[in-house]
This record gives sequence, C-alpha cells and structure tokens, in this order.
Amino acid sequence: MKKLLVAMLACVMLLTACNSKKGLATMQHFEDIEIGMTYEEICEIIGAEGELVAEAGSGDIVVQSYTWEGVNANSVISISFTNGVADAKAQTGL
Repeated sequence: MKKLLVAMLACVMLLTACNSKKGLATMQHFEDIEIGMTYEEICEIIGAEGELVAEAGSGDIVVQSYTWEGVNANSVISISFTNGVADAKAQTGL
C-alpha cells in the first residue's frame, strides 16, 4: 500500500512540475535538502512554505507531497514525506 501511495505522489509531483510559475527555490536549496529532514527543516532552507499538492493516508501512514516554485520559469522542487519525514525529492528546471 505504501508503494502505491508513493507512486501516486510521484505522478502528481511530475504533473505539478510542468505547471509551476517563477518562484524562489534554487539548485543550491535542492542540494541542501536531505532525505530524512522534516517539512519545517526544508522550509527553513528554502525560506518559504511549500504548496501541499497531494495527501493520502492508510492506518498509521500519512504521505504528503509539497512543491516549491523555482527561480527559473517552470522550475520546481518537489518533496514527498511519509509521516512527516522527507523520503523522496525531485527538481525540474533549476
């Protein structure tokens, strides 16, 4: 079930990346983000809150996907979290 939720969020992350507008996330921010960080730690690195684009849960497992718009047109950082801890990251166009 967890693998299905993560796969669904990955699809959402890719679709969202195609529709992002100019923002403030940079490649340096992306490189500074580590798997295992919390949402709050990542917001501190980027300097802004992300946009919640997907959320799913089953029992004790909650999976969320957030995006941060990038400095370049159509660029984005996407992070998925399981139970509040980053478990995947992706970037497009940075």
